[in-house]
Amino acid sequence: MLDFSDIEIRRETARIEQKELCERAGVHHQTYSKLKNRPGAQGATEQTLKKLKTALDALVAERMRKLSETTGENHG
Repeated sequence: MLDFSDIEIRRETARIEQKELCERAGVHHQTYSKLKNRPGAQGATEQTLKKLKTALDALVAERMRKLSETTGENHG
């Protein structure tokens, strides 16, 4: 099962704005804020967590791709 805290840690580590992740995932920012401000709360549906994870994975991949393009490295 997905865990919201894992998504939040990855988002912060990747320096992705909460707003950007929410827009990409199609999740309302108030929903995200409620989950963030209530650790351990059973509020997120599996579908919401999957949407956030999928969007986060895509955003991280895009950042890695841009980084490799600017540094001339190929991370395959």
